[in-house]
Amino acid sequence: MEEKNTPKPPKTVTEVTVSPHQGGARAQKSGFTPISQLFKDSWTLFTKKFLKFLVLGGYTLVAVFAVIFVCSIIFLMFGGVNAISTFGKEGAGNILPFILIGIVYIVTVAIISVAGRIAGILIISQENEVESVMSIFKRSFPLVLPLFLVGLIDGFLVFGAAMLFIVPGVIVGIFLSFFSYVVIIDKKRGISALKMSAGIIQQSFGEIFSRILLLILGYFGILIVLSIFSSFSDTVAALVSLIQLILQLGAGAYASAYLYLIYKQARASFDESKPVSITWMWIVSGSGWVIGIFLYMIVSGLVAGQGTEFMNSVLKELNKVKPSNGQMMYDQSPDVDYDQSSDSSMMFEK
Repeated sequence: MEEKNTPKPPKTVTEVTVSPHQGGARAQKSGFTPISQLFKDSWTLFTKKFLKFLVLGGYTLVAVFAVIFVCSIIFLMFGGVNAISTFGKEGAGNILPFILIGIVYIVTVAIISVAGRIAGILIISQENEVESVMSIFKRSFPLVLPLFLVGLIDGFLVFGAAMLFIVPGVIVGIFLSFFSYVVIIDKKRGISALKMSAGIIQQSFGEIFSRILLLILGYFGILIVLSIFSSFSDTVAALVSLIQLILQLGAGAYASAYLYLIYKQARASFDESKPVSITWMWIVSGSGWVIGIFLYMIVSGLVAGQGTEFMNSVLKELNKVKPSNGQMMYDQSPDVDYDQSSDSSMMFEK
């Protein structure tokens, strides 16, 4: 029998699609655009949202000035100037209500400022352009307290770690730098927000750090170049001052767009199934606080001891310069040689 040559089935070829956002290079991590594209996308987002940022800044200033006006009226109506002028005579009773007014003013302005920052992130992340800036500004106030509480924990960890010769504080600060976006956009609260921020940055540390570093270097590079040009002549210096003013006004909005896009891309690459631990931050920060308090106690004790020794030495010197009254009277009396036996013999002779 003749063997029939049956044709072999063709080999299947698996198609591999490469996202255009990866720039065609496997070196680019999934979810991250090339840096040049990131700058372009940030500029597009910045120009799209800039007008809303201006309106938000106007609302924030109006709210702050309204608080200043109300507090000033209350201060004047209830005799704040008179209470301050008579503070030394009548004690702190009269001025206490005005101190409370000052505290209310500071807290209210701080709340408005934080709400403005939250509204800025909401505007940048806003997909629906229909919502007004005022609506976004109002929606930001309920997020002030959650963001403030997470910020307190963040400050505790960063400041404690910074007591170990600064560098650990910088590292902890970098890992927790996305907590605002996590609280506002992902609606995480407390320690969960800090863990998510640390996890996002830990899984994409190189991509995030290099992009943020380039933004910082680029900003300061522009400022250095402008300062060099400003030394040419007074006309150029005036033009450079105008450019610097425009740059300062737009830099914050552009940085917000740039950082938001980094967060968005890093968030897309974040694998929530991988465990994230910030225990090491608590250990480092706790060690820093313990060492800081211990050093503070030592330094304050040395300062107090030196102060006591200094006062004792001053008192000794004063005692040498200014003797007692009895000693002074003795020293000022004339020198008399008093011989009692000679006086008695004179009386017998008489």
